[in-house]
Amino acid sequence: MPKDYVIATGESHSVAEFVTTVLASLHGMSDPAEAARLIDDYVETDPRLLRTGEIHDLRGDARRARSELRWEPSVDFRGLVRMMLAADLAAAGSSLPELRPRG
Repeated sequence: MPKDYVIATGESHSVAEFVTTVLASLHGMSDPAEAARLIDDYVETDPRLLRTGEIHDLRGDARRARSELRWEPSVDFRGLVRMMLAADLAAAGSSLPELRPRG
């Protein structure tokens, strides 16, 4: 009988963490916290679209995959973001896009 499995690390990360990790990778910074100061240069936020009433700490539960498939995550958050970025860059022609601060 088929089963559904959740593949997840059990960690929770914000959109801001994702963006700072991408910016750090694009700017050659080893620490995403350094890139936090760049967010305002590249991201525009519309306060009307913020979801203030939602749960902010969502985590995937991979217990079934760990137990039945003996699956364990092999890539951490930063590694996954780098893999996603590399795939997007490759799809765009393998060149680093020229980043220009908005405004």
